[in-house]
Amino acid sequence: MKKRVMLFFVFALCFILIRGEAYAMPMGDTSINPLWIDKSSSRVNLTINHGTAVASAKLVGGRGTEKISATMYLQKKEGASWSTVKTWQDVSNGKDLSFSQSARISRGNTYRVRVRVTTKTNGKEVTSNIYSGTKNY
Repeated sequence: MKKRVMLFFVFALCFILIRGEAYAMPMGDTSINPLWIDKSSSRVNLTINHGTAVASAKLVGGRGTEKISATMYLQKKEGASWSTVKTWQDVSNGKDLSFSQSARISRGNTYRVRVRVTTKTNGKEVTSNIYSGTKNY
């Protein structure tokens, strides 16, 4: 009888462990992102055309978002670090914010856009960063 009870618990434990889910973070992504910004709907893009970089951001807040403010940085890679070439700011008293800006850039460099976004939800402010992909020009 003891063997049957023990065997039952072993099978139950195995079943529970097998049904568990695991989630992985992409390699190199060490940022912690709050749920107050909907990362699946938010986008930060960089396009380069004839020496002009166009940085754009579409930011969507999560449920209950009252305000979104963002600072967008056009950045150039210098060695192992990034330096800011141009900075823009915008604010929205609502759940979403979209804006786009452009700047002249120089050849032979790698660029990206970083957006530092602050959302106000239920009176709390949370800040996170969203990055575009990199572009060579």
